Amino acid sequence: MAWLPTLIDLSLPHRHNLYRVARFFVQTSSAPTNGVHAGVAVVLRETGLRASWLGAHLGRRAFTDGFDGRVGLLPGLGIALLIVAAFKARRRSDAVLGSLVLILGLLLVAAVAEMSLGQGQLFPYLFGWVTLIGMMCWVAGVLAVLPTRHVAGAKWTLATGATTLAVLLLATGFTAGLPRSPRGRSGDAAIVRQLVAQSELRLSRNTRYRLVHGSDAYNSIYELGVVDELRHDGYRITAEPNAVVLFGRHMIDDRSGSYPVLKITAPYEGAGPGGDVVALSDPLSPTERAREADLVTTLTADYEHDASSAAASIVRYADADLVLLADFIHHDQQLEPLLRELAAMRKRGRAIAVILEGRILRAPATRAAAI
Repeated sequence: MAWLPTLIDLSLPHRHNLYRVARFFVQTSSAPTNGVHAGVAVVLRETGLRASWLGAHLGRRAFTDGFDGRVGLLPGLGIALLIVAAFKARRRSDAVLGSLVLILGLLLVAAVAEMSLGQGQLFPYLFGWVTLIGMMCWVAGVLAVLPTRHVAGAKWTLATGATTLAVLLLATGFTAGLPRSPRGRSGDAAIVRQLVAQSELRLSRNTRYRLVHGSDAYNSIYELGVVDELRHDGYRITAEPNAVVLFGRHMIDDRSGSYPVLKITAPYEGAGPGGDVVALSDPLSPTERAREADLVTTLTADYEHDASSAAASIVRYADADLVLLADFIHHDQQLEPLLRELAAMRKRGRAIAVILEGRILRAPATRAAAI
C-alpha cells in the first residue's frame, strides 16, 4: 500500500514527478545555496513555540515574502522533548516510541540538509513538511511523559487518527482536481508541450537566452511552463539581476543583457520589428484569425466613435463571453451579432507564441505549425 502512490506516479505520462525530482537533484548549478544556518533556523523555529502549526505568524522578508530567519520564542523546544522521549523509550524498552524518535531524528537531519542546499528564497510552502515533523516531536514528548498505563491507549488513538487521515488524503488525491491558475484551462499543458517541441527545433543548447518577463497576460502560466520545460531540457534561459524576486538566483546572469531575447507572448498579435516566431499555438486558422482582426477593428471603431473607450477596451482584450460585456456598457443592436461572433472565436482560445529577438543558431527543421 505504501508504494501505491509511487507506482501511480511512474505510470503517468509526460515526465512524471519522480523523474523531475531525480533530474533536479542531479543537475548542477553555480548559484549559492542557503547554507546550514538557514536550515537550522527553519528547524529551530518549527520545533519551537513560534511554530506554524501552533498558529504563529511567520516572519517574512519585505517584497520577496521569503522566511526572514527569525527563530522565535524557545526555538528547538520540540527537539528537547524528542531527546526526553529517547531517554524514556530506552528506560522503558519501548520499541515503538524508540522507532518514532529515530524516524523523527532522521527527518530533522534531512530537513536541515534540504533547507541548507536550497537556492533562493525559503518560501513557507517549501518547508511545510518540516512543520509536521515539529508537531510530531511534541507528540513524542507527550507520549514520553504519559504514565505507562496510558501510553498504550494514547498510541492506539494516535495510530487510528493517523490511519484515518492517510485514507482521507489518499481519497482526496484521487478525487480532487489539480490546482490551477484562475486563468488556467484544461488544455494548457498540451499548449505548453507544443510550444516547447517547436522551440527546441529552433533554439540551441549552446546559446544563452534572456527571458523578457511580462509578455504573457495570463498570469504568466504559459511563460513559466515553457521556460521550466526548456531549462529542464538543457536550454540555458537566463534573467537579468533585477528579476531575482520573480525567478530566484538560479536564473540570474549578470551578462544576460547581451544575450538574444526570448519572449512568451500571450495573446500573440505580432512579433514586432526584429522578432522571429519560433513557436506558435493558435486554435484558429489564418482565415479565422484575420476575420477576428476585422471584427475587432470594426467594433472598436464604432465604440470609439460613440466615445465608449471602455467597451472598445473590452473588445480588444477580453476573452470568451467577457467580450459580451461591451454590449452592456454601450448597447447597439446592430453590433450584437458581431460581438457574439467574436466571443465564439475567443472561446476557442487566443494565439500564443515564443518569440526570439536576435540570432538563431539552428535552422528550422519544419515550419512551426499552428493547432
